[in-house]
Amino acid sequence: MPPDLADVYNALDHVLVWLYARWNMYRQVFGTSENRINLLNELAPAFFKVCQDAIWADIRMELCRLADPAETCGKPNLTLQRLVKLIDPGKHPTVAAEAAALLQEVEQRCVSFREWRNRRGGHRDLDTALERHARPLPGASREMIEDALQCIRDLMNALLGYFDNGAQKYFPGLDPLGNGDALIACLEHTRAHREKLRASWGMP
Repeated sequence: MPPDLADVYNALDHVLVWLYARWNMYRQVFGTSENRINLLNELAPAFFKVCQDAIWADIRMELCRLADPAETCGKPNLTLQRLVKLIDPGKHPTVAAEAAALLQEVEQRCVSFREWRNRRGGHRDLDTALERHARPLPGASREMIEDALQCIRDLMNALLGYFDNGAQKYFPGLDPLGNGDALIACLEHTRAHREKLRASWGMP
């Protein structure tokens, strides 16, 4: 991989690893089972609602940043578009064309996230806030996030495979000590201990 392309690729790789780490922890805590949601609602519903909303917004903002233009107001951005622009189509026509097509897929998957950012996440559009905007704010789902991540993964792997003899990386994300599963285990232990104490005190 040419050095200038490799520098941007590696920087984006770092962003993606941590993006996947956050997304995996979100799924572990909020997207695994109804039992886990009930546990959160039982122990600290307001706190976990704030956490859920904050991580959900953070994931969408990160996807928007990745799908942003290579430059904004003349200032360079670390984005997938910048990565694709660094591929020399004269020397690498096949992967340049494939990467350009995959970039279009990424940008298409992120259109609704960008509108959310422009009207609520990054700014507070008055008509949207007062619910008088002619176009309702688009919704988002875990499936939409997964689709966007898959497109980004395909793009990054297309470049890695081309320049590194077919190598592939699936960006599973870090599994740090103290992840979402660890949190749930602690909460379950706390609930069991509380129930044991209540039983010993003769409380229902």
